[in-house]
Amino acid sequence: MEHSDIILSPTLLEKTELDAECDLDDHPQILNFGILKSYNDMPTGTLHPAEQQHYFIHLSFQEYFAARHLIRTLNSPEKQKAINFINKHKYNRRYLYVLIFASGLLAQSENKSCMEVFWTTIQGPPLDLVGLTHIKLIIECLDEFAGQTHFPQIADLMESVIDWLDICISTKSTAIIESLLQSFTRTISLCNSSTLQQKLFRLLHTEEQEAKRTVYFILSQIPIHHPMEKLVSKLCTAIQHEDSAVRCGACKALGAMGETTSMRHVISSLINALLDKDLKVRDAAYRALEAMGKRAATDEVISALINALLDEDCDVRESACRVLAVIGEKAATNEVISALLIALRDKDCNVRQSACRALATMGEKAATNEVISALLNVRWVKDWRVRKSASEALGAMGGKAATNEVLSSLINALLDKDLDVRKYACNVLEAMGEKAATNEVISALINVLRNKDADVRESAREALGAMGETAATNEIISSLISALRDENVDVRKHACNVLEAMGEKAATNEVIFAVGNALRDEHPDVRQSACQVLGLMGEKAATNEVISSLINVLWDKVWRVRKSASEALRAIGKNAATNEVLSSLIIALRNKDADVRESACEVLAAMGEKAATDEVISALGNALRDEHPDVREYACEVLAAMGEKAATNEVISSLINVLQDEYLDVIQSACNALKAMGEKAATDEVISVLIKALRCEESLVRQSACEVLGLMGKKAATKEVISSLINVLRDEEEYVSEYAWEALEPLMCSYPAMKEIAPQMLRELYAGIRQFEEIKLSILPSNHFIKLYLDTENNAWLPIVTYTALLQEVAVTIVEEKIMIYHMSEVSELNVLSPELKETLVNSFKNQQNELRENSIALHETEAKML
Repeated sequence: MEHSDIILSPTLLEKTELDAECDLDDHPQILNFGILKSYNDMPTGTLHPAEQQHYFIHLSFQEYFAARHLIRTLNSPEKQKAINFINKHKYNRRYLYVLIFASGLLAQSENKSCMEVFWTTIQGPPLDLVGLTHIKLIIECLDEFAGQTHFPQIADLMESVIDWLDICISTKSTAIIESLLQSFTRTISLCNSSTLQQKLFRLLHTEEQEAKRTVYFILSQIPIHHPMEKLVSKLCTAIQHEDSAVRCGACKALGAMGETTSMRHVISSLINALLDKDLKVRDAAYRALEAMGKRAATDEVISALINALLDEDCDVRESACRVLAVIGEKAATNEVISALLIALRDKDCNVRQSACRALATMGEKAATNEVISALLNVRWVKDWRVRKSASEALGAMGGKAATNEVLSSLINALLDKDLDVRKYACNVLEAMGEKAATNEVISALINVLRNKDADVRESAREALGAMGETAATNEIISSLISALRDENVDVRKHACNVLEAMGEKAATNEVIFAVGNALRDEHPDVRQSACQVLGLMGEKAATNEVISSLINVLWDKVWRVRKSASEALRAIGKNAATNEVLSSLIIALRNKDADVRESACEVLAAMGEKAATDEVISALGNALRDEHPDVREYACEVLAAMGEKAATNEVISSLINVLQDEYLDVIQSACNALKAMGEKAATDEVISVLIKALRCEESLVRQSACEVLGLMGKKAATKEVISSLINVLRDEEEYVSEYAWEALEPLMCSYPAMKEIAPQMLRELYAGIRQFEEIKLSILPSNHFIKLYLDTENNAWLPIVTYTALLQEVAVTIVEEKIMIYHMSEVSELNVLSPELKETLVNSFKNQQNELRENSIALHETEAKML
C-alpha cells in the first residue's frame, strides 16, 4: 500500500510463501476464495496461478489485510516499523480505512499493550497543527470502540471530540461544520453514545440563537438511531419554542431520527406542529412524519388526521391531507376515504387540492365509485389547481377509473358550455393517457381542437400527446394532410393544431412536406401554426425545403409569424446551419425591420458554433453597433453561443464599446459573450474596462464584471485584478461580493500574482474570507498559502495560512526542517530552513487553536448557565 501498488506480483507472492512457510502449490485455494482476481498480461500461453499477477477485487480487502498486518507488526519486536507507518500516514486519506480497520481489530482483541501503543501513536507527535483532520481521524477510529469498557482512554478521546463540537459550532463556518459532519455521518455507534447525546442535549440549552440553530442542524444530519429519551423530550418541547427556527430545527431533528422516534409523545408533538403558523415548521413536521415511514401510519396518527380534516382551521385540514398523502395506501381506510370525500367539497381550494393528492397516492385502493364520481364532479370547481390535482388522482387510479362510463362522462364534458369543464375533461384524459385512448375519445379531442379558447385547445393537444402513438394513426394523419389543403381556413388551422399536439409522432415525410407548403398559406394564423408544428417536430423536420421556407418566413409581414419561424429554426437548431441559410441570415441582419434583425440573431444563437463563419461573425460585429438595443443584446447572445470561435480582435473591440452601453441588458449580454470566450477575450484592454466596471454604480454590472474576470483564467490573474476584486468583497450588495469571491478563488491560484499582493490587501482578503460562511477554498492547492508565506516572509499571510488550512481540511505537521501538508490523499512537503520562520508558523497555528478553544469555552459557559 505504501507504494500505491494495486497489483500483487509473482515476486511478492513468492516472498509471502517463504515468509509464511506456505506453498501455494499445496494450497491453491488461497488465490481463489473470492477476494483476488488474476491478471495475466502475457500475450500468449497459460501461466501457473502463482506466476500470474493478482489484484484485490475491492480496495477495502487490501485495506483490511493491511490493517491486520499493521496490528501484527505492532505486536512484534518490529513494532517501530508500524509506529513509523502510522506517524507517516495517519493524516493521509489514502490510509484512513487501514487505521479504522486496525482500530476495529484492536477493539475486538484484549491486547491492551498493543491498543495503548496504537492510540499513543495516533495521539502523539507529529500532531496536526490545524486540528480538524486529527479530530476527524479520532472520531472514525473511536467509533470502532463503542461499548468497550476495557479501554481507559475512551473518556479522554470523547472529551476531545466534544471540544471540537463546541469549536465547530462557535466558528459558524459552513465548511468546518460540514467537514466534521462528514465524519460523524460515517460512524455507526459514536452518535448513539450517551456522552455525545448528553453534550448535544446540553448545547440545546445555549442562549445564543445562532449556535442553537446550528445544534439543531447537526442533530438533523447525524445518524442517531437510538436517541436518549431526554434528548427526544427536549426536541418535543422545542416544538413549542417561541423562535420558529428552533421549532423547525426540532422537527427536522426528529425527522432525521426516523422510525426510531415514533413514540407517542413524538408523534403527538409533530401532529401539533402541523398546526404551526409558520409554513416552514409545518413543512418540517410533515417531513418528519414522512421520515418515520410506516411507523407513522398508526391508528392514533390516522385518527388524529381524520379529526384534523374536520378542524375549523383550513391550514390544519390541509396539513392533515398532506400527511395522509405521504402515508399513502396504508391510510386508505373507509373512514379516511370518507373524510377525504368531505374534504373534496371544502370551501378552501388548498384543502381540496391536498385531498385530491392524498387520494392520488392511495391509488386504486381509493378508487370507489363514490370517489371517482366526486373527482369527476370537481370539473365544476373554478380553481384550476384543484381540477388539475383531481385529474391526476383519477389518472393514478389507473384502469379502475378509465371505465366506459367515466370516459363517456368525460366525452360529454368536452362538449360543455363552460370552458373550465372542457379543460378539466382534457386534463383527466391526459392523466389517464393511453388507457383512455379509445376511438371515441380521440375523435372528441380532435373536435375540441376547433374550440375558440386557446387554453382549451392547448389542453386537448396535451391530452392527445399523452395518448402517444395510439392517437397518431395513419388514418388520422392522412385526413390531416388532406385538411391542410382544405378551402376553409378554419379547417387548415384545425389540422395544424392537431399535428402540433402529436408533435414528433406525426413527423412523416408527407406531413412535413404538407406543413412546409402551409408556410406559404394566405392566412397568417395558418402560417404561424405551421411554424409551430415544425418547431415541435424538431430535427426530424430539418429538410432543405423546410429550412429554406422558414428563412423566407422571417420576412413575413406579421410579427407573430416571424417570431414563430425563428422559434422553429431555433428548435431545428444546428441542422439548419447550411451555407445557404447562413447567407440568408446575414442578409436578414441588414434588414430595415429591427424585428427581422432580432429574429435572425435568435436563429443564429440556436445554431451556436456551427454558425461561426467569418462572414457571420463579421456581420454580428456590425450588429453590435445597431441603433436598436434589442438587436445589440441579441447579437451579444449569439456571440456567447459561439464561444471562443467568435473571439476575433474586431468582435472583442466592439464588445469593449458595448460594455459602456447605456442599456443595462445590453451590457450584461456583452459580459455573457466575454464569459463564453474565456481566456481568448482576456486582452489588456478588456481587463482594464472590466476593472472599471467593478466600480460601476449599477450592481448588476459589477456582478457581471466579476463573473467575466473569474472565467478569464491566467491572463486575468494579475495583482491589479485580484486587488480590485478584494475591494469588491466589501460591496454594499451581498450578492455582488459573493460573485467577487467566486471570481477571486481561481485567480488566487496564480502564485506570481499573489506574491505581489500588498499587506493591506492581504488583511482585507482575510477579513473577506472570514465574512463568508459558505467558503470552502476547494480550488486552491493545499500548500499554496504556506509557500507564499515561506517565500515572502510576510507575516500578513499568517492569518490566511492558518484559517484556510482549517477551511480546506488540511493537516499540517512539522518534522525536523520539513513541513508536511496532507490534503485528502495528497501529501506535499516544504523545506523550512529558518528556525524563526518555523517557530512563527507553529505559533500562529497554536494561536488559532487557542482562539478556537476560547470561543468554544464561551459557548460552554453559556450552555452551563442555562442548565
